[in-house]
This record gives sequence, structure tokens and C-alpha cells, in this order.
Amino acid sequence: MRVIITGLPLFGKMLCKDLNNFDSKNQYYFYNTYYSWVDKIRFAIMLPFCDLVISLNGVTDKSGSLNWAIKWRKKIMMLWQGTDVLLATERYNNKTILNTYLDYASQFSDSEQLIKELNQIGINADLLYFKHIQPFDKIEEPFRSISAYSYIANGREDFYGLNILLPLFEQFKDVHFHIIGTEGKTFPNFSNATYYGWINARKYQEIAQESAVFIRLTEHDGYSKSIQEALANGSEVIWNMEHPQCHLVTRDSKSVRELFSKITQELTLRNNARNSNNISWVKQNLNKDKVLANFISTINKIGSKS
Repeated sequence: MRVIITGLPLFGKMLCKDLNNFDSKNQYYFYNTYYSWVDKIRFAIMLPFCDLVISLNGVTDKSGSLNWAIKWRKKIMMLWQGTDVLLATERYNNKTILNTYLDYASQFSDSEQLIKELNQIGINADLLYFKHIQPFDKIEEPFRSISAYSYIANGREDFYGLNILLPLFEQFKDVHFHIIGTEGKTFPNFSNATYYGWINARKYQEIAQESAVFIRLTEHDGYSKSIQEALANGSEVIWNMEHPQCHLVTRDSKSVRELFSKITQELTLRNNARNSNNISWVKQNLNKDKVLANFISTINKIGSKS
């Protein structure tokens, strides 16, 4: 079976490579039909000879590539991300949502929260993990101290909840907070908080590996890879979306402060040991072999439907 993948270029290329390396029976091709005219032509040439099109986005407006996929009667899988659900909800409320591809395609998301949101607007999606993560090195060693980190995109500090974190910096002076992404130029400085701006993957991993707590407080979210990384590292994870092994919190400073205080106390009582349950959950649910095997099994089921 030949499978075409379209959508997010960086993740799409990695997924395509993983699938080709793991699956010897099917052939996978990635085409960047969003931004590359060359790939649009390649997609059009390959489409008649493929069996399935995987869109790494949930599509609720017009799509030239999906129009052609339907005309050629090719099966379609949609993998929903956070922004896609926001757009779908907005279009549903404005009565501008396009159901053509929704009625035709099989719908999936790797986030139970997003599945709930899709159900609220009449879109039925199944849970399917399609991102995998490997545990960090030295995860048997305890954290050297209690520190925390968060990713706050530069220029989108309100969306990522920096204002909610500021009271934590002031209250928990013995905890160092590592803030990745934003340079924090227009925000208060604290001696126990560092704004790093953009950093490379190695520096990010160094910070994550030595941080006992990860905090993510976005206004809306998909299944962020940073959540997976923090769990794999044995960090405690504070998130305002439901997820196994994460500490669910409402998106306000008081709730976050209370939860953070409780977590730091628990870490102290166990001598800063990593959360072995988080690491075990990742090994059981998000290891590469299991994620790819389940993903390929789903592809084969959809591809074999008459």
C-alpha cells in the first residue's frame, strides 16, 4: 500500500521517515502541499497510485489536495492538532464549517481533551498516538534541586500564561524558574527566574533534565511534545488540560501556586526523586515501537476497508 502524508513539514518528514524505517510492507511519501509548488505537483502525480492520504491537520475549510483525493476516491485520515480544533470550533459557531472532508475521512487525535472538544461540535474522532518519545538519560538519578521550567513563546506571553507564573517567581524564592522562548524584556525580573529566549535542542534538554517541575498553561493546547518529554524525564507536570500522570490545574495564579506548593513539598519528602510512575507510563504508552505499530495497524485497517 502506498500512503501520502501532507501537513506540518517538520513533523511530517520525521513521521514519514519513521514509518518507512519501521514498516517494510507499505511505502510512505511526504509532500508539503501547503508551501511547496514542487510538492503540490509531486502530490498530483503520485495521488492516482496511492491508497491513502494522511492529513496532519484537521481540515474544515477548502483544500485542493483533499478535493483531488476525494475525486480519485482515495481514503483519508485526519490527525487533529490544537489549532485545528480551535478553527473548527470557531467555524462551527459561525456556521462556516465545511463538512465535505469530515464526512469522508477517518478522524483521529492524540489528545483526549481535543477529542472531547471535537465531539461537542459533532466530529467523532478516535484516540491514536502518533508521536513517540524515549526516556532521557540518567533518569535514575534524583534532581539536584527543585527547579521548574516552562516554554513561553516570544510575543505570545499572555497566551502561554507568563502573567500567571510571575507570582510563583515572587513566592517561591528558593526555586529557580527557567523560562524558555521569551526574552522577557517587558516583564519583571526576578533573581530566581531566567528568560533564555530561543535556545537549541541540546540546551533545552539540559534544562529539562535537571528540572523537577514542568508547567504548561496555554489558553488552548494540543498534545504538546514538551509534555511527553517532561513525563519521560520523571518531572512533575502541571498542565491545564487533562492527561494521565499530569497535575490538572485551572488557569489562574492562586490555583497554580497552591498546586506548586503541594508538589514541592512532595518532592522534598522523597528527596527530589524523579516520578517513576511518569517514566513507566511513557515507556508503556509512548515508546517508539508501540506507537508506530499501532499507527500502522490503524493505517492498514483504513486502507483495507472496501
